[in-house]
Amino acid sequence: MDFAVRTEGLSKSFRIRRADAGGRLRTVEKAALRDVDLRVEPGEVLGLIGRNGAGKSTLLRILSRITAPTRGRAWIRGRVAALLEVGTGMHPDMTGRENVFLNGALLGMGTAEIRRKFDEIVDFSGVEEYIDTPLKHYSSGMRVRLGFAVAACLTADILIVDEVLAVGDAAFQAKCLGTMSRLAGSERTVLFVSHNLDAVRSLCGRTAVLEAGVLEGPMPTGEALDRYLELAGPRAEAAPAVRESGGLRLEGFELRGGEGGPLRRLESGGRLVVLGSILGSVVEPAPVLILRFSAGWSDRVAVVTSRLGGVALPAFGKGIDFRIDCGPLWLMPRTYDLHLALRGSRGRSIADWEHLGRIEVAAPPSIAALTLPPEDRRGYVHVPASWTVEERR
Repeated sequence: MDFAVRTEGLSKSFRIRRADAGGRLRTVEKAALRDVDLRVEPGEVLGLIGRNGAGKSTLLRILSRITAPTRGRAWIRGRVAALLEVGTGMHPDMTGRENVFLNGALLGMGTAEIRRKFDEIVDFSGVEEYIDTPLKHYSSGMRVRLGFAVAACLTADILIVDEVLAVGDAAFQAKCLGTMSRLAGSERTVLFVSHNLDAVRSLCGRTAVLEAGVLEGPMPTGEALDRYLELAGPRAEAAPAVRESGGLRLEGFELRGGEGGPLRRLESGGRLVVLGSILGSVVEPAPVLILRFSAGWSDRVAVVTSRLGGVALPAFGKGIDFRIDCGPLWLMPRTYDLHLALRGSRGRSIADWEHLGRIEVAAPPSIAALTLPPEDRRGYVHVPASWTVEERR
């Protein structure tokens, strides 16, 4: 079967100097990639995620023919346009116009092709006013916009994009993501590295996870994101018995099920009881206690607040004991982290206690639809509904 990118046993090691126990410098080998086998289909938008230092940029540099592997092989079918870091393929003393021709030439574009697409490149980048200004006077965001515009307008078969898009503003990032989606629709292949997991989810059908140079996948993007969060997220150890923030002590934080027993797992639609004590003094009147649920890259999946619950907390001199009865919680099956915060009546932060506990929400047997694979679950809340569907005659 045809492919756009393929690697077999790809490995890369670097020699680094490190001080030993006696303070003497030694040269050691550091493996950045370990036997990576990867296959990308033509017209596919493939995501690549992993923690900092996992080997993502090294892999992209090998595929872009910037660096050679220590061992293994890679096959690339078609012309490649790569945007790997701010300023790649550009010279700071040359103007934006001159850099369009320089960068285009480095990407394999002929002079006639660059001239034909010059106006399109400048319009896409949005730097028309500064196109005859030396690049050293551009902001990092402007340099990325110009570089991406050249790569996007090039008639390349494969576009490789590293995390550089994080430098651009929100409007330009949305423009770039839309462009990559359209490129894939035109049977051009995209390799997309990003820590913006929402963008990876929306853009990539499959995603690979790199961890310490070892590649897992590619796999359906939903599964890849869950695996990444398992590797990169906060560990599931129990929170310390006492947590301090803003001069206040949180003690006895506990999660229980609806029947009062200890809880680490509940079914969607079940009930959750949260117990604890806050010790210390709060002089601000009507503080608000907030319980927050998060899931990986989504910081606020759901919130429960004393104010929305109709409870007016008093200012207190010694502390308070609290019990929060939540439910039914129609959360979609996945892992959620719990956080607690105390705010003033006008939103002023008084105290924050992060990652106090973790619960695993499972689908109840009565709702078989919630056992769908991760890539078929959209959103975080299951809204019970009654359906009526009639065929038109």
